Amino acid sequence: MNPYVITWGVSDKHGWGLIGVHLSLHLMKLGRNPLLVTPAVDISRPEYAEKIMPLNSSVQMFQDAFASAPNQKVMSDQMDVLHGTGNDFMETEEGRRTWGKRNICMTFFEEQLMDEANMARANRFDGIVTGSTYNYELLKNAGLDHVYLSFQGIDPYELVPKKASGRFGDKFVVFSGGKLEYRKGQDLVVKAFKIFHERHPDSLLLTNWVNFWPEVARGVNESCTLEVDLNPDLGPDYMTQWAVANGIPSEAFVDLGVMKRASLSQLFADVDVALFPNRCEGGTNLVCNETMFCRVPTILSANTGHLDMMPEDKDVCIALKKQTALDEQGGKRMGWMESDIEEMVEALEYAYQNREETQKMARRAASFVGRERTWQGFAKDCVAIFDKI
Repeated sequence: MNPYVITWGVSDKHGWGLIGVHLSLHLMKLGRNPLLVTPAVDISRPEYAEKIMPLNSSVQMFQDAFASAPNQKVMSDQMDVLHGTGNDFMETEEGRRTWGKRNICMTFFEEQLMDEANMARANRFDGIVTGSTYNYELLKNAGLDHVYLSFQGIDPYELVPKKASGRFGDKFVVFSGGKLEYRKGQDLVVKAFKIFHERHPDSLLLTNWVNFWPEVARGVNESCTLEVDLNPDLGPDYMTQWAVANGIPSEAFVDLGVMKRASLSQLFADVDVALFPNRCEGGTNLVCNETMFCRVPTILSANTGHLDMMPEDKDVCIALKKQTALDEQGGKRMGWMESDIEEMVEALEYAYQNREETQKMARRAASFVGRERTWQGFAKDCVAIFDKI
């Protein structure tokens, strides 16, 4: 059986990196060590780093092969290659240049035309694995028949329950996470929280919106929801300035900045409700998986990948059901939706007034995510899919 080659970065700093971490751990558990094309870095859990970092020994082999044949593919029928792709099936340079006996695509996308060029890219692969019913159905409806589905999730060994620290006193803490961009809907969060805070001055908006690409963050200005545009040129506190300029008192807004994964459990223990009015999710939204597992009552837009986090037979979140279709931009943004501000405020109000009931819901959510949305389950399912392709 050929070894699997992981062509993207393995790390716990971002979603793709976490996929690499947990695929690596599962393959090693099976005695089938993967090969890495780029070095594994920034793995914060010592027990995971101890296992994964030795895999970096394969990196030099690929780098030497790339150097000896510039702009050409490194091809071998002695390996099976995993390719990570985003919008338009585009991948890293390392992935593009690494080709095996079998080539399997893992993809998550939000802005992708199902045109002839993209279908040709898709058909290069022996199989395609995606992480939401939304992505899966778009690909199947486009005529692709070699598509498979597996859901990402959480690591229960990482998110160990904590007691509230009391650091925010008696504030009602609203959490919003995900990198700042138009797709994630932070403009809607600012608008809804402003209204909610006027009713409840004891509320606090706690954000983790770090975005290392300022121009992507600036894209939130595509929205007409707020009066004052975001300006990343204002300095490191530009997110706070943006929130304050749009009516949130400075004392009611806290931006957490870059966080270590080891601090997530304590963060979520100090939160009363999480709000995710995302316009589109190609996966299931890793941050909402984490808040739900940590028993934070969670408000989710009922669209795209979020729908996989709200099964009809399980009352596990507060769903924002008033969704307005957005311009598909010639088929590039299929399924994008806009949440209703008034419904968002009502959802926050419900969480504020019904804390015992929302805690019951949050416990159901934790059970659901812990059973059906774990990284370990994802990795196991993916390897089983890879093996049968």
